[in-house]
Amino acid sequence: MSTACRPERPPGSFRDLSCGEHTVAIRAPGYLEQSSTVKLPAFETLTVEVTLKKEEFGTLVVDITPLEASVKVDGIDVGVGPRSIERIATGPHTVEGSSNGYHPMTLDLTVEPDQVARANLSLIPLSQSLEPPTPKKEAGPVARIVLNSAVSLLGLGSTGFGVARFAGASAAFQDYQTVSSSVEAERIYAEEVVPMRTQAYIFGGTGIALLGGSAALWATTKF
Repeated sequence: MSTACRPERPPGSFRDLSCGEHTVAIRAPGYLEQSSTVKLPAFETLTVEVTLKKEEFGTLVVDITPLEASVKVDGIDVGVGPRSIERIATGPHTVEGSSNGYHPMTLDLTVEPDQVARANLSLIPLSQSLEPPTPKKEAGPVARIVLNSAVSLLGLGSTGFGVARFAGASAAFQDYQTVSSSVEAERIYAEEVVPMRTQAYIFGGTGIALLGGSAALWATTKF
């Protein structure tokens, strides 16, 4: 096609156009429209060569929840709930979903020729926040060292106290075996041997558990 600022009009040309910028749009059935901006000089002929691309189509399937949600494609209402849109032009498209009581959702996708593109939209209720949960900050090396040291000291202290209680229970048991008075023997056993032995088991077991936990903490601490 030719355009010119002169009276001649060859086939397929335009005449009496003002000089300067013009937008040329070419359309043909079954082809994609193509436009371009050209600058027409005075008293010259300008030739614009255009190669149209054949129009191609695909299929768009929209899966949306809740089922009463409204669907828009490229800003145009296409209905409510899940649906299949056939013979949709290939290329990029924007799918929007909205419903009362839910956060709206937008999805960008590309439809390929003779292919099925799927848009999965699961709207989130307004009662739920769209903000992702804040990740927990892991304790730094210094804090972990302090924590590990405290657990280790507690484990050592508890274990040491349990050992001391066991030694005390053993000494009391020796007194229990050697005392001549049966009344005194029963008192020693009930008031000294049994309580100290119980304490030895409790504090000793607790200390061992704390030391085991401390070892695991030291093993996973990054320095």
